[in-house]
Amino acid sequence: MPAEAKWKELIGYLDADGLLTVIDRKKDMIVTGGSNVYAREVEDVLLTFPEVREAAVIGLPHRIWGEAVTAVLVSRTGERNSAAIIDGCREVLAGYRMPKHIEWIDELPRNSYGKVLKKELRKRLAAGSAVATQHVRAEPAPVPENEPSNGSGMRHSIIDAKTTSD
Repeated sequence: MPAEAKWKELIGYLDADGLLTVIDRKKDMIVTGGSNVYAREVEDVLLTFPEVREAAVIGLPHRIWGEAVTAVLVSRTGERNSAAIIDGCREVLAGYRMPKHIEWIDELPRNSYGKVLKKELRKRLAAGSAVATQHVRAEPAPVPENEPSNGSGMRHSIIDAKTTSD
């Protein structure tokens, strides 16, 4: 593949000094409800938690939003508290960038160069074969009475996470 074609696979921007900052690979971008979510930005937030050793963020098919932001995490401490991770992310990330599902696994799949195989993660999770100890489903929070809504009684930009056993 020519070098020019490789650059088309990256997402980034030029700053005021003309320096290129690469945000993510185009194939790792998640489109949810018409908004772009860059997996790398969410992964960077997840890696700030002391209990998270490794993180990979992928988009899984969602019947309404197109894709759902899904975090696949490896624990550093053995603790696997998905609700605490969601609460911490809520302080930093916009609602549409929040992981809607968190899956914990013992080890991320990697190729011989050490690169995380996100395609393999997507395949495993879509088939339901990932080993997860907790699954978090994010649901919209009810709209307070004094705040306008879209008529559904739900606010779409705020997420409440509830731990479930499914």
